[in-house]
Amino acid sequence: MHRASSDPSDGALLEQAGAPARPSSRSLAGSCLEPGFVIGTIRRQDLELAAFGDRKVPRDQIDGELNRLRRALDASRAELEALSAELSARLPENEVRILDTHRVLLGDSVFIADVEALIVGQQFSLESAVARVVGDFERIFRLVRDERLRRNAVDLRDVGLRVLRRVAKDREEDEGGAPVEARAAAERPILAASELSVVDLFPGDGTRIAGVVVEGGELALHAATFVRSLGIPALVGVEGLLEHATEGQSAMLDAAGGLLVLDPDPQLGQALQRDAESTGAGDAPYDFAGLCSACGEPLQLVASCGSVAEVALARREGLAEIGLQRLELPFLIHPELLSTGQLADHVSSVLQVAEGARVTFRLASFDGSFDLPYLDLGEVPNPELGPRGLGLLLQHRELLERQLEVLLLAGAGRPDALRLSLPFVRDLEQVYELRDAVVSMREALRKRGLEPRAELPTGVLLETPGSLLALPDFAKDLDFATLSLDSLQALLLGLDRRDARNAAQLQDLHPYTLRALEPAVRAAAEAGLELDAFGEALDVSAAARERLYGLGLRRLCVRVDRAREIAEHAAGCNLEDARSTATGASRANGWSSPLEAFRVGLGEA
Repeated sequence: MHRASSDPSDGALLEQAGAPARPSSRSLAGSCLEPGFVIGTIRRQDLELAAFGDRKVPRDQIDGELNRLRRALDASRAELEALSAELSARLPENEVRILDTHRVLLGDSVFIADVEALIVGQQFSLESAVARVVGDFERIFRLVRDERLRRNAVDLRDVGLRVLRRVAKDREEDEGGAPVEARAAAERPILAASELSVVDLFPGDGTRIAGVVVEGGELALHAATFVRSLGIPALVGVEGLLEHATEGQSAMLDAAGGLLVLDPDPQLGQALQRDAESTGAGDAPYDFAGLCSACGEPLQLVASCGSVAEVALARREGLAEIGLQRLELPFLIHPELLSTGQLADHVSSVLQVAEGARVTFRLASFDGSFDLPYLDLGEVPNPELGPRGLGLLLQHRELLERQLEVLLLAGAGRPDALRLSLPFVRDLEQVYELRDAVVSMREALRKRGLEPRAELPTGVLLETPGSLLALPDFAKDLDFATLSLDSLQALLLGLDRRDARNAAQLQDLHPYTLRALEPAVRAAAEAGLELDAFGEALDVSAAARERLYGLGLRRLCVRVDRAREIAEHAAGCNLEDARSTATGASRANGWSSPLEAFRVGLGEA
């Protein structure tokens, strides 16, 4: 089956997700109108006016139809008044005024007279009469070129649609249906339509629209204004939307990434939803830039992210750098090999949301447990030790080259916008092979008349015991390195990270792990190589962080939702005490006994 990385160090995205999109998932691409992320259910707005036909009523029911019209007009006015009052506190006055215009149009003599004429003169039912008049407005909108007339036609059409839907709602409730508001309150609807109007955004049934997806290349003027002002995630130009999206279908909308996923894998969706909805410890950004230990030594926290939503949260929280941005997600969501354009859209969205902060992109890190059709690895007895990371990418050049092309062209005009991190590097020969691939890609791009970035700072993830031994060699050819604590510790101690029985142990640092890290941290300092670390152990264990500080590490790459808590601990940390603690812990011979004494001393036991 498809599986996301089991490495807890990859944070709240892939590890919590468990599995990427199932084979039954379908991904539809579009252009972002308003960024954002939401998981919900599809609500189709494919109202076909022709479906109402020219239904007639007996003459003795005409008065009843006219009374229904008046009730619907009054109810629609009340809906608009309540909506206007609600939005006045959230939106500029000129935008709310659109609703006032619609309220006035509900009394428009031409609109009402046209509807009444069809009811009285041709014995149309109310629904058929309103649908016919709305259809006339739509024809005007499509035929005329005068912008003012087109805008008036759109407003009249929206008013007619509101009345038509109000009538349908009244009929449903008259026939004993459950109140629409009761059903709507529990929904997170993602509107799917060929085109969308203001009335679709504010249906008057208590629904808060969570997202918008349309087949057309744009929204009507007023609808687009409200979507942007209210921050409703929206995609336009989604081909095949109404062919594939069904009413009530589960869906995941990543508007910034230009993607709608139908029937997403629940675990992946839930993990991404938590990322998108997490608000951190408070509303105001935290002063991470001024972070110091209790003895006044500067410490640095950077963000570990896997989605656009996490990057946005990191910036809201005040983290000034994205120290690790994983590139697996867009590949996992798409059922086929991600195109260069799709990946470029994703990277561009990350950089845009990062708002000028430097982003370190880790090349997509796959192994034999990822059942991706274009990898075709066959049976891999042990995915942890088979084709993996940079070695796997070097074997699948198309997958590697698409990433290199995008990263060499991304962030044009900003030389410091991004860096490249290499996953699961076994030796320096792989680094040299990667460097040759970068040179070749630069030449290919220049031949196409493009200008790739001249510099692409490159670093390595230290994930194996061998990579720790090779750190002095890496330091001569690379710009930075990152300790992948969970992978390192599992391989060093022979622990299977996929076995839940090992989870508790991997959330702390074994004494032997500390002994292995100590010379690596020292070698990086002597070579002037920037070194940081990431992993579940430092995210969840204050003791592990204190020991890392004691070894001399001053830069940590952390989960965004834990950043404030980690910063508070760091600010109270005495580095002299941390050195003693790290030295003592590293001399122990196991998880317990002497190590337990240090836990007691730190107040953990």
